[in-house]
Amino acid sequence: MAKIWECKDGYAEPKYVASNFSAHEQQMEIVRDVDFSGVTSATAEIFRDLIIVENCILPKVSLRLSNLHAICRTDFRRVTDFPISAFKKIHSLRWVSLPAINISGVSFSGLEVMETNFSHCMNFTWREFVTLPKQCAACTFPNIDFGGSGGVGHMRGRSFADCDFSRMTLLNLEMLDACEGVYSCVIGEDMVRRYANDMRAMRRLLEIKPLIKSRNSILPILRYIQQYPFTSTLKKVSLCYV
Repeated sequence: MAKIWECKDGYAEPKYVASNFSAHEQQMEIVRDVDFSGVTSATAEIFRDLIIVENCILPKVSLRLSNLHAICRTDFRRVTDFPISAFKKIHSLRWVSLPAINISGVSFSGLEVMETNFSHCMNFTWREFVTLPKQCAACTFPNIDFGGSGGVGHMRGRSFADCDFSRMTLLNLEMLDACEGVYSCVIGEDMVRRYANDMRAMRRLLEIKPLIKSRNSILPILRYIQQYPFTSTLKKVSLCYV
């Protein structure tokens, strides 16, 4: 039986800090509450048989996973290679930060996806996006390529809560309106600039109540407009909602 690394004090922060592995280190199947970020001698072989990873920070390592089923509260951003074949066996992605991997062709169908950071993923297009659950909560998305359709059809019927769309340069008001619900989500300030002279669009954005991410801060849309009224339309909005 492979070694189980575990600290039983909870999962708020990793309680166990791993040092470098010995040459005879056993392969691990279940890993909980371990910070491996300082490990410099990690190899793919040590992590090959992982089944469950909870509340961990993985080191700089090229992973070769064949049995992974569940990931929870784990940071993979230091990982140099994460096999996309692992997504075929994983049944949940909860509180996970994925590394800079080519996500092309991955299906998230049937997976529980919650508070997952996809922002470093590459080649994330509408084909992968439409396989996500209809309800997404607290996910961070990269700049998704929605193709020539513009994305309206791919957003229709979906609900998003506390999600970060700020990297999605093609996001527009029509896409948000196509959603079944958009609650407390973050959009980039470029979208505000796009509609800065359109009073009807600005009123609709104020109804949706997104948060606006700028270079220096994240603000509720009304506070952002009041702080940066750079067009006459935004100045009118700022005065109307005092």
